[in-house]
Amino acid sequence: MEQLKNACLDIWAAGSDTTTNTITWTVLYVLHHPEVAIKMYEELDANIGGGRLITLNDKHKLSYISAVINETQRLANIVVNPFIHTTTTDVVFIPFGTGKRSCIGEGLAKTELFLFIANIYNQFEEYLQYRTVNFGCGAVRYEIS
Repeated sequence: MEQLKNACLDIWAAGSDTTTNTITWTVLYVLHHPEVAIKMYEELDANIGGGRLITLNDKHKLSYISAVINETQRLANIVVNPFIHTTTTDVVFIPFGTGKRSCIGEGLAKTELFLFIANIYNQFEEYLQYRTVNFGCGAVRYEIS
């Protein structure tokens, strides 16, 4: 029983950081790419509407949102890793690992990510106006106007 308790605690602790990081990066990416937000809202309006919470039964209707989550995981470094690593060749990052080293909480994490992100965007809309500011040195900042 103690082993089961420790395994559950490990899954919860490891998953809370990576899930929070993925949600944060997804929101940031969508804020910087309003065209993605528009497509997400169009998919949600066409398939769900804002009057109810999204469930797992809705996942097959929201393929664009699932793709946004997958793309965020591909682009963002969401794993908390205090060690600096280098490689001699290009490598592909697989968010949940593979084979014997695959994440035991992958199914739970993917479910949580879909439900959190889909419901956040189904219940709230971003009414932000973006303006690009170029500081002359190539640095670009987005401001709310």
